[in-house]
Amino acid sequence: MFKNLAMASISTAALLSGQGAYAQSEENGERRGSDEIVVTATKVETSLQETPIAITAVTSETLAVRGLTTTADLGKIVPNADFQKAQGIYGPAVTVFLRGIGQHDPQLNGEPAAAFYIDDVYYPHLFGSQFDLLDLDHVEVLRGPQGTLFGRNAIAGAVNLVSKKPSLTEASASIEATLGAYNRRDFRAGFSVPVTDTLAVGVTVLSKKRQGYQEMLDFTCQMYKNGTPELAGSFPFQTPETTFAGGSTPDNCVIDHLGGEDTRAIRGSVYWEPSDRVEFSMSADYMDQNDEIPAEYI
Repeated sequence: MFKNLAMASISTAALLSGQGAYAQSEENGERRGSDEIVVTATKVETSLQETPIAITAVTSETLAVRGLTTTADLGKIVPNADFQKAQGIYGPAVTVFLRGIGQHDPQLNGEPAAAFYIDDVYYPHLFGSQFDLLDLDHVEVLRGPQGTLFGRNAIAGAVNLVSKKPSLTEASASIEATLGAYNRRDFRAGFSVPVTDTLAVGVTVLSKKRQGYQEMLDFTCQMYKNGTPELAGSFPFQTPETTFAGGSTPDNCVIDHLGGEDTRAIRGSVYWEPSDRVEFSMSADYMDQNDEIPAEYI
């Protein structure tokens, strides 16, 4: 199954300077001193501790440390939430349940009860929501009805993905490569460059490739290989490579795999801050996803 996804967002903000507040650790309730998590769940930048919403904010550092790379992984760190990979006729999807409310069916004719937002751009469907957590500043998961601030389809809550802004003060670059089992080959790279004192640009690219870890077998071939051809009944052989007809003996009965990945993405961003109270941010994303169907069993 495949998915092509292109998104763009533009935002402007006039911000007044305010007093910083310390974020409170959600795990042990202790103040963390210099660590401050700023969220935009109320459409205004506030500290996590002072935001009157049931919210879990996951920073980019936490995502990297815990190995969370897609939206389907968020269920491992967000309480009262369930994120699961799914498969629809239109491509890969993620089903989201917050406090037990959500939607399993990723079809076009149904919009989910949990809203997805990417840099304030609303994404109205479950299919294609298997976003890679690429170049993010943090992820906000808001539990409970959020229709007052986030509009329609937020009866269960909202998932707000906030991208990193290019830095105006220093240039930076990163590169990451991963090799693993099942021919896994992952590559991430990006850079951020200040063009002037008020203008900066950034680009990030991603490539993920892995063969599925669950095998799909030709049933008839496997029955012949097990020495019980009578159990195959009248089922035909699926491919010429897995047939026992004509005296041939195939090496194996594998016809396909499940659970594999094949994704490429690129993101570009421009950040302009002409004054301390005015900022302009523009970003564009493109993703080409041709993943295999998620692994499952009967």
